[in-house]
Amino acid sequence: MEVVENFLDDKVFHDVKETMMSDVFPWYYNKGIINEHDTTSFMFTHTFFKDSKINSGFFDEIILPICGVLNFKTLQRAKANCYVKNTKKIIHKFHVDYEEPHTVALFSINSNNGYTEFKGNKKIFSKENRMVIFSGNTYHRSVSQTDENLRVNINFNLIN
Repeated sequence: MEVVENFLDDKVFHDVKETMMSDVFPWYYNKGIINEHDTTSFMFTHTFFKDSKINSGFFDEIILPICGVLNFKTLQRAKANCYVKNTKKIIHKFHVDYEEPHTVALFSINSNNGYTEFKGNKKIFSKENRMVIFSGNTYHRSVSQTDENLRVNINFNLIN
């Protein structure tokens, strides 16, 4: 696992954050965190790239600058996650994003007390402009925040 602080140049990060945290960035309701059958909580997502195609008009503005810093051969998926504030921490189920070999790069847009937990109790808190890169076969789960209205991150699934 690799944790990279200040992953993007300050100006580039500021532009990405301003766009994603604005009132014009579109978010889509998901009735489950892991899948639609997991109804322990809900979230909002924005899929930039999936199934070998661009799904968002924000792809060039947000995803390309980040991909330019990452080292990979194929982008499998790029999806933003938006968790809403809870009065208590909601701990979601452990999962892997895909069964086939891949790498996950998880990029935090804002700082809050939410985190990603990895099997074995390692926790990486959401800190703006922090990138966490780990093997896709590592079981992980999200834990909601209680201090900020939103927890926003971008999940990249990459093939090396």
